[in-house]
Amino acid sequence: MKRRVEAGLLLAIFTAALALRLIIAYQAEPYTYEAYFNIRQIHNIKTELLPNFSDPLYYSAHTFMPLFHYLMAAALLALPEELAFKVLPNILASTTVILAFLISKQLTKDSRAALFSALSAGFIPVFITGTANSVSEYTLAVPLMLLALYLFLIIEKSAPLYIATLLALSLTHPISLVLVTGLAAYLILLYVLEATQSRAELETVFFSVILTTFTVFLFYKELLLQNGLAGLWEISPTQNVPSLNILGAIYGIGLLTFAAGLYMTYRTVTETKRKELHIPAGLALAIILLMTARLIPLNPGLMLLGTVFALIAGEAYSKMLDYLRKTHAARHTELIILGILLLFAFTSAIPPLLQKQQATPTPNELRAFEWLGGERDGTAFANLNEGHLIPAVANKRNFIDDRIPASYEPEQRIADMKTLYTTHSQITALGLLDEYAISYIVFTRRAAEERNITSLGYINKECFDLIFENRDAAIYRPLCRVS
Repeated sequence: MKRRVEAGLLLAIFTAALALRLIIAYQAEPYTYEAYFNIRQIHNIKTELLPNFSDPLYYSAHTFMPLFHYLMAAALLALPEELAFKVLPNILASTTVILAFLISKQLTKDSRAALFSALSAGFIPVFITGTANSVSEYTLAVPLMLLALYLFLIIEKSAPLYIATLLALSLTHPISLVLVTGLAAYLILLYVLEATQSRAELETVFFSVILTTFTVFLFYKELLLQNGLAGLWEISPTQNVPSLNILGAIYGIGLLTFAAGLYMTYRTVTETKRKELHIPAGLALAIILLMTARLIPLNPGLMLLGTVFALIAGEAYSKMLDYLRKTHAARHTELIILGILLLFAFTSAIPPLLQKQQATPTPNELRAFEWLGGERDGTAFANLNEGHLIPAVANKRNFIDDRIPASYEPEQRIADMKTLYTTHSQITALGLLDEYAISYIVFTRRAAEERNITSLGYINKECFDLIFENRDAAIYRPLCRVS
């Protein structure tokens, strides 16, 4: 294939992947609930130049890797907020198309396989729906993981750049631990298969494990000691982590990418002696094992697994076409390729448009939190996923949010939150409001629907002042105290 044609097709795939992401990002005006944590940290870095791990408006200290936030804060100096938060993260995420092409080309030396891999990487449903509108660190972390993987393939030429990329990944998100676990699995595979291990690879993997573990432990030490590996993913011990299942994986990754990636992983481990293909195979096996053990949440795990499957899916497509050319179906090759592309479109490109997107606050809910920003300081009570809106939009201290705190476990607050939604005892409710010094209660329609209630059973005019109300939200101020 001529390089000009190759470059043109790669650019077309990149453009299509970015266009799909932007369509989804602009379908909903507000960002996802989780995005507001990052948005507040980005603005804080822009003004203070330092991340605020102990934000006074959060009920407890929160841990995060700050490199993504620094990048976005720098972007805000040159771009309007909408472009910085809606467009730039999706451009970063779409670079997986180019990186997957480079890795696949390095692994297979086949332009067709590389283009199929680029196509697969650009249209992973769970990655698109999970990051298109969430100002997510994954939009930087996943491309950095692929870049590190590509540099590892040519480690003898790129050792300094590989180290810099791995450090950048370690300062972006704990998925750096998944990468080094996969590289360790690759070495184990070589040992089991009695294949040659180069000294450069052994030293690089050993150094990578030390560097990544030290960097992650530096930030997450307290969370790891309190919550184990779940702390890396902000999983509360009270949350039910969905388990890995085949149908969910197919739905999240895409039928063809899942099937081709799984087939090539199996074939690589059991038959193929091509050493370079054992790198993505080892990484895929490591991710599957970590997900099966519930050490990685389902959606982030499927994002990573789908991306790794995409790297070797192109090899499966290429081998299939080579086989067909040896049969009577050779004269129908163009139709077969068209059929594959149509099936890919229906199972990978179209589903993100049809799938239920990540929850976002309604415009009316957002107006309620914005209105609260004009009131005097105090602690505001809201639902778990709405907790980030209180500091970021209302500029008030929150009662709880859906990230694990670094200072103490949140189980008691979660239990008390449920009590404040379900109790009919005014004495019980007022006691909790006094205990946590809560000055405002934000009651949204979505929180009511989640708990199958229509109102808060303890609210009355004598003890609670309705200070704001619209179609989707109401804000109350407690007037009574428990003596």
